[in-house]
Amino acid sequence: MNVKTVTRFGLSALALAITPAHAVELRFDGFATFVVGQMLDDDELASDAQGNLMPYRGFDDQINFQSNNVFAVQARADLGDGLTATAQITAKGADDYDAKFSWAYFSYELTPELTISAGQMRIPYFFYSETLDVGYSYPFVRPPFNTYDIGGFDNISGLKAEWQTDIGNWVSRVTMLAGRADTTLEISQLPDPVKGQVSRLGLFAWSMNYDAFTVRAIYSHANLSMDLNDYLDAVAFAPISAVGINFSDDARHGAYFKNDSASFYGVAFNYDPGSYFVTLESTALNLKNGFMQNPSEGTYLNAGVRIGKFTPYVTLEHVESDYNEHGYRRLMAEVDSADLPQQFGPQLGPIVYSKVSSGLKQLFTSSLKEENAYNVGVRYDFHPAAALKLEYMTSKTKTDLSPQAIAASVDVIF
Repeated sequence: MNVKTVTRFGLSALALAITPAHAVELRFDGFATFVVGQMLDDDELASDAQGNLMPYRGFDDQINFQSNNVFAVQARADLGDGLTATAQITAKGADDYDAKFSWAYFSYELTPELTISAGQMRIPYFFYSETLDVGYSYPFVRPPFNTYDIGGFDNISGLKAEWQTDIGNWVSRVTMLAGRADTTLEISQLPDPVKGQVSRLGLFAWSMNYDAFTVRAIYSHANLSMDLNDYLDAVAFAPISAVGINFSDDARHGAYFKNDSASFYGVAFNYDPGSYFVTLESTALNLKNGFMQNPSEGTYLNAGVRIGKFTPYVTLEHVESDYNEHGYRRLMAEVDSADLPQQFGPQLGPIVYSKVSSGLKQLFTSSLKEENAYNVGVRYDFHPAAALKLEYMTSKTKTDLSPQAIAASVDVIF
């Protein structure tokens, strides 16, 4: 969205607010996060498929002042009789501050306990989903990277129903969501961004709160499509076809992503009596087909102590994933059925089989991840609406890389 469009939106909202026939109560809020950080040793950075060094948490060997920055303004119009309209414009440093509508939806309060919303809104996958971009709302510089990385599918266009009520001494909040999302994905194994789509998404989340204790569970199911067919045909299947081994369309679809079943589920526990806090959250993403992570499971533990204006904290995180073994075996079954000894001879046939097997295995396991991450930091609330954070982050991967970075952030709400 360009500046003129944003300006027109603001002027239109102002005109609506001052027109007597359409008088509304209009409220503006905003937040910003400014982060500076740097890798401590770029020799520990992983490389992508093209041999380029991949940043760690958005940082490399040069001081970075932009990639983790966020600036957003939210407008909320109370139209009366339980009807509200909400819009949020967000600019991220990683996108060169290209301002976009991240939220734009209407809400209607059917009863004091039940609210229906329609439009584009955040998908509540995680404990911190509703304030995912609001750095001031949580202790760390950014939420645990591996657990909270959903591949760009953060927002959705659809319908949401929320029911909040008391059950004994507990406050119950049930969220149901349905819709679809389209986005452009940056995948480390691929040279160019690809288009992705989540369709027929259904989500159910339930949280229960009693005093300082909160427990939350979520389940979501959708169809996932990613525009990877041409890439897989060129990189994986064309070289194998060149030696005379051709796969059926059915077997190839085991590696494609086209309306494939995707399930996401998670649980979270939070205890925050005021002087200290402990949060434990675990999530899993399970993809039926495709060559990428299947499933991917992430768990983190975050704990801290509030000492006046200072909050020292630590975050421990573990993530691991498996590969789509069914898709791999479906392809290899057709290689097994090929008459390789007759086609290539008794000596060359086994060599061809081994090369094909290792090549396909590399395709299906290239995105696997097993990592333990450790973050230690301190938050300083130097102002009622601002916080300064300093954090050291490191991790250990199955490739024995141990990247390290240090970052400082200033988070502001207004």
